[in-house]
Amino acid sequence: MLHPRITRVALGASVCVALAACGGGGGGSSTAVGGNSPPATSNAQITGKAIDGYLSGATVCFDNGQGACDLSQPTTTTDANGNYTLKVSGDATGKQIDVLVTPTTVDRSNPSGAPFTTTFTLSAIVSGATQNVTPLTTMVVAQMNAGKSQDQATQAVQNLVGSSVDPGADYIANGDSNTTGVAADMVGHLEALYGNGPVSWTLVQATMNAYAAVGNVEGVQQSDVNTQLSNMALSQPIAATAALADSLYAVDGDLIQESSTGAVVSPGLSPVRENWTLSGSTLSITQEVQSSGAWSAASPVGSYDGWFSGNFIQNTAGLGAMLMKTDGTWTNWFPNSQLHPAYALSSVGNNLVGTDPNTGDAITASYRTIDVSGQPLSTALQIDYRNPVRGSMSGTFPTGTTAYLASTQHANDQLMLTESGIGTAQSGSWSASYSPGTGVYWSSLSDPTQTLTSVQQVVGTQIQVDGPCLLLHIEAGGVAQIVESGASGCNYANEPISFPVAGSWSVYPRNPNVITISLPKSVGGATVPITDTIKNTINAGGSLVVALVNGVLLSGYMLPASSVSTVQQFPATVTDTIAAAMRAAATNIGETQNP
Repeated sequence: MLHPRITRVALGASVCVALAACGGGGGGSSTAVGGNSPPATSNAQITGKAIDGYLSGATVCFDNGQGACDLSQPTTTTDANGNYTLKVSGDATGKQIDVLVTPTTVDRSNPSGAPFTTTFTLSAIVSGATQNVTPLTTMVVAQMNAGKSQDQATQAVQNLVGSSVDPGADYIANGDSNTTGVAADMVGHLEALYGNGPVSWTLVQATMNAYAAVGNVEGVQQSDVNTQLSNMALSQPIAATAALADSLYAVDGDLIQESSTGAVVSPGLSPVRENWTLSGSTLSITQEVQSSGAWSAASPVGSYDGWFSGNFIQNTAGLGAMLMKTDGTWTNWFPNSQLHPAYALSSVGNNLVGTDPNTGDAITASYRTIDVSGQPLSTALQIDYRNPVRGSMSGTFPTGTTAYLASTQHANDQLMLTESGIGTAQSGSWSASYSPGTGVYWSSLSDPTQTLTSVQQVVGTQIQVDGPCLLLHIEAGGVAQIVESGASGCNYANEPISFPVAGSWSVYPRNPNVITISLPKSVGGATVPITDTIKNTINAGGSLVVALVNGVLLSGYMLPASSVSTVQQFPATVTDTIAAAMRAAATNIGETQNP
């Protein structure tokens, strides 16, 4: 996506680290990062630049261990060209310095003059008498605070940028337009994720680490940040039994209700949450909707799933799915009401260990906590940052508010086949004509009147992944490519990535009549014109799926067993506050609300 402030040369924008301190960081004697000059700083000052574009009017200081200024140490302010001189006492090598950016900070590389919408911090570890502070050095600091070595952290930055760049280099003076663009995107997307107000140092670090984990910037969603927040450096462990002593609630969003056939029940929006309740050896997760100030179970169950952005279940579009069982076979078609089961637990304590009754797969849930005091209400919610209601929310969490991070992981890969699948076969006049005996008609990739014998008969199929303009071509020899179709009316002049995009496919080990399709994470960018369900899956480290079921080719999605899903949960009273803020925001932007 193109953030409103990113209109300058090479998409410049500025990385953020917040004045609102929520832990993490460290101003002690870390290994030096991002070399800029000779390694000694026994002289009386450090000089350098604060760079997103060149940042004027930003505070530069030594870190207090929480992403804010150590007020017992010297501070300074960057000049009109982003330069700073910071007085030091003794050798500052290995100490963390911060650049505090506010809406009054001026980005000299931004010709529009649009101000920063957030308050945040950039950081670096001092490596010499000259030390630049950039979005890239900030990512190095975040990676090291998450337990990576300096070399690993630098490599993560270089992987993101796609070159062997020095994170502390002045990429603007060096004429490095690629790095300038990536750095700008890192900050612009951070601003887009969190909107107006302060962004905590904890969230900045989690966002930087999400960039590294996802492998691109624009594909990062709040759920990716939530996963990074579960790192021990950013949050505190708590026993699952203690966390769930009372029910906790994950806010899904302000959502539209649909019937099991996809018809809209009401055009109005309603606040929706997930009720996690531990009762003895059973964990129930119930979708609830607010009406006239009261919460009750959604009816029918799962009727808001099609609008639950950023969650794996959204890929069903609310129309149900077939799931792969642990033995590699497929379940029958399940309506979404059956995709919200209760879990029988075999272990209840620090972690919860149970079994998914639909697939037989083992699931482990663990908990951590994080202080969200004073943070904007919208920043801690697992709601797509492009959601207009979230972007318009105002207000902050009261002092003393704790968010609970619930992380769940499956023992096996999660595979689902969905009604709409990954797209429509280019030559498929039979599309949406296959029913798995349920009255719900599926978009098959083969003619359902013909009985195929192998999933590999999909080779040669071209699948529309952006209407008729972009096609996923499955080729022989394990090759998959996204190509331009050249269809009439398609405009490829401003594509954010180059096509064709090369991927691969392979036979899935648990079922020889299933193939999984891997695509590079470059397809997951917000402005790449590919279906969101595909992008969300790829960004989560998953793959696309094609399966032969009863002689017909169906398609869907896979998340690997290594994938951890983390949501932020709150006590009931906090979700009431969030719901009120969502309703107010929806009203302000003219969105219809149910009572």
